[in-house]
Amino acid sequence: MDQNQAAIFDDRLLELSRHPLHMLVPGQFTDQLQAENALCGDQCILYLIREGETIRQVFFSGQSCTMVRASASVLTGLIRDYPVNSALYLAKTAIEFFRHPGQDVADLPEIFSVFLPLRQFPTRTKCLILPWQALSQLSLEGKK
Repeated sequence: MDQNQAAIFDDRLLELSRHPLHMLVPGQFTDQLQAENALCGDQCILYLIREGETIRQVFFSGQSCTMVRASASVLTGLIRDYPVNSALYLAKTAIEFFRHPGQDVADLPEIFSVFLPLRQFPTRTKCLILPWQALSQLSLEGKK
């Protein structure tokens, strides 16, 4: 990684990638959601444990780059104990945030500020979006 590329990586983002939160395959789960980036081979699999309309726990796995792991770490840290409809709204809002560099971060939790410098690189935003695309597949009925 050259010096210009290194400058776009916030220390918090690198920490989330090096020590991702909730990166494991649980023994039991109620929902499994997956998204892949065919261009680079990144894969993100989310495992949710929910009770009724509330996501109690969420984990992830998959072969992925720094950006996917950091974004999945943020996702798994945010949506625990979230209502399903709120998690789906957050996924939609996050995807729009990543796709549109001019969009303000005001509607999102503060942690999204770590991703601000990366939005100017379309190939990076595809990686950042991957976990949120997986989450957006969640149905209200709760199927594996």
